[in-house]
Amino acid sequence: MYRLTALLLIALFVSLSGFGQGKTIRGTVSDDAIKPIPGATVKEKKRPANTVTIDENGNFTILLKEADGNELTISNIGYV
Repeated sequence: MYRLTALLLIALFVSLSGFGQGKTIRGTVSDDAIKPIPGATVKEKKRPANTVTIDENGNFTILLKEADGNELTISNIGYV
């Protein structure tokens, strides 16, 4: 009985661990001359508080709570 209960609990935790997980998006932001744009921000449109700053090489990583139906907004003040 103990083994059956333990197996059921393990199966439940394994199935729930994948439920509700988002998706990690990695990318590089560059201009037309393929030069990185450091300091720009990437923001999730559905959750504006989910914002990351692009590093000095133009790279970013953002975790989205929902795997589908997201839009990202990239902005930079003062870029010419």
